[in-house]
Amino acid sequence: MEPKSSKDDALLLVPVVVFVVLSYFVSGANFLFFHIIIEFIVVLTAFGISVLTLTAGDKVESGFLRFIGSAFLWIGILELFHTLTYRGMNIFAGLDSNHPTQFWIAARWMEVVTFILALLWRKAFVSHRRVSLVYAFITTLGVYVILMTTWFPDCYIEGEGLTQFKKVSEYLISGVFLFLMLHFVFIKKDFSNDIRRQMVLALLFAGLAEIFFTFYISVYGISNYIGHVLKIISVVIIFKAIVHKGIREPQDILYYNLLQKEEALKAALEEKEVLMREIHHRVKNSLALVASFIDFESKGNDGGECGKKMNSLQERIKSVLLIHEQLSSTGEAGQLDFSIYVKDLVENLFLSADPGKGRVKWKVEIPSIIMSAKKAMSLGIIINEIVTNSIKYAFPDNRNGTIRITMKRQADKHELIIEDDGVGSTRTVKSDSSGLGKIIITSLVEQLDGTLHVLQEADTGNYSGTGYLIKIPV
Repeated sequence: MEPKSSKDDALLLVPVVVFVVLSYFVSGANFLFFHIIIEFIVVLTAFGISVLTLTAGDKVESGFLRFIGSAFLWIGILELFHTLTYRGMNIFAGLDSNHPTQFWIAARWMEVVTFILALLWRKAFVSHRRVSLVYAFITTLGVYVILMTTWFPDCYIEGEGLTQFKKVSEYLISGVFLFLMLHFVFIKKDFSNDIRRQMVLALLFAGLAEIFFTFYISVYGISNYIGHVLKIISVVIIFKAIVHKGIREPQDILYYNLLQKEEALKAALEEKEVLMREIHHRVKNSLALVASFIDFESKGNDGGECGKKMNSLQERIKSVLLIHEQLSSTGEAGQLDFSIYVKDLVENLFLSADPGKGRVKWKVEIPSIIMSAKKAMSLGIIINEIVTNSIKYAFPDNRNGTIRITMKRQADKHELIIEDDGVGSTRTVKSDSSGLGKIIITSLVEQLDGTLHVLQEADTGNYSGTGYLIKIPV
């Protein structure tokens, strides 16, 4: 897109050069006619910016463009009064060259303030109605003060030329225009390169125009001619930048805004992932420390009821610890692979329980299922309770056997089956004497909005053993 825009800018130079040459001869033949043409082009361009921006409505998302579009109508009205009061127009009786010069300065101050406010509010929502009401009041007040009072400082004195106020104002305005130009040169965010380049050119020509307007003694002088030519070039470039690129081709600005938002969201997401990994890492370390303390205390109670309870508590903590270990290593925001989690959980349970050298085997047949950490944690604790129960009670007298865990999806539910081929002495969960394991399982299944079924022999296909079917919503 950049090469095409550069080609368009180069083609635009041709009519500009032709216009400058022709306008020079016109100004020499009749400066008033030249001035009328120049100013009416400026006025119509200013009106065009406002009308088209207003017509586009919410399609112009940029607060900068909306503010400029709302304000330029009123800047154009001051330009119109500058034209109508110009010496030789003879529309308003009793006016001299001071009045059009005052209107010119008022319009320039309004223009430069408009650019400053538009940049400050470039990311805000700008209401056309509110901005227009404020500018309408200021414009009306300015017209009244210049035409009906002597409050506005003199800008031109016949026979003497420009006043000090007018020159200082032009220098200040020119300086602000050039400062704003540097802003667009060095501040590359919020605007596409195409818009920035055109705004730099527009502000440069506007600043140079103000400098030439400080030189002339006669309103028909050569510096006045050069200033007007530079001014119209500036306004046309602004029109092209705002209307053509901001309305006819809004995708440039919209794409750039979306790109900026996408980069901001990526940065926020990366920051969140780093924070979540750090949180899971710290929780994991804290749980590991608690498990170590429990293990240390349980060693002094080997074989005792207290030691058994502590070992059971330690396994429950480890099942939660595994969740945070996976989350801290993968960096996923609250999501993990349930299959990997269950395999790690069961492997750790067998290492801790040490039922014998390969005497009791285990099988996990679960496809890769991405599950929330909260749901996986609840199912992990349930698996911990049931598998621990099977290891302890299903294979007495050094009996060989297998514990199998499977999971599959049926319609809108996940079906988790935990079964063994042990002695099958009971169809209920045997755990510590307080029945805490059964309470934990029942409570967690309810929290998951699931159901718990004890499998019968016909369901398991075994003549013995214990099996559980847990159904939970996907």
